[in-house]
Amino acid sequence: MRPVRAAAPEPGPLSLPAYRIDWLSRLVATLAAQIQVVAVGWQMYALTDSALDLGLVGLVQLLPSVLLLFVVGLMAAAGAGGASCRASKHKRAVRRGRVWRPQAP
Repeated sequence: MRPVRAAAPEPGPLSLPAYRIDWLSRLVATLAAQIQVVAVGWQMYALTDSALDLGLVGLVQLLPSVLLLFVVGLMAAAGAGGASCRASKHKRAVRRGRVWRPQAP
């Protein structure tokens, strides 16, 4: 009787070098943005010693994101995001190897 081998686990997305670089760059960019938010607040509080000014700085940093969220949501719902959707589908197809690539002569 032959022993049954377990199937090898599928490699995860971090085994792909391009994905690993993309993931790491997004992680570093997010960390840098968070550090900047804290640094701006810290500097404002150090300059003014006012909790109100600190709160206003936080509000000013948050407002563009909140306002653009609704605008971009409406654009996507209206179908204005078609090019973005096509680009996203193309990226997925490239990752899966389903894109035609010309052969060398």
